[in-house]
Amino acid sequence: MASQVIHYPGDDLAILTWTGPFDIDECRQAFSVYLLKPAAADIIDIRRLYVTTIRAMDLFQLSRLLRSISMSGTYTPGKTAVVAPNGETLAASAVYRECCHLIAWAEANQVTRKLGLFHTIEAARDWLGVRSISERSLV
Repeated sequence: MASQVIHYPGDDLAILTWTGPFDIDECRQAFSVYLLKPAAADIIDIRRLYVTTIRAMDLFQLSRLLRSISMSGTYTPGKTAVVAPNGETLAASAVYRECCHLIAWAEANQVTRKLGLFHTIEAARDWLGVRSISERSLV
């Protein structure tokens, strides 16, 4: 799994992009590095992730990771927007549904961040209340 993080300090926004086959260990490592200096708003783009490689156990481990991060106090209050595939395939629909379950779990456990699920970067950006990519410069 390839992971890329772009940080826009002026907007306190980070965009995390994951591509290729999903790997839970690489996911943990990417979160560990990102959480050294998290942004108040972030977008996790999984549209180019090979969703057929995500297993139910991976999502369970992600929820445990989210829980441990939220309990450790290192999870900065703010908003996280997940941009998922649009459901054209059965696997994409299943991942979208599991992301909905993950968000419901986070709300039930009062995680200190609001989580949202979207099909486009533009919708995620609007929900986060940040400028479009074309309106900013990389810093």
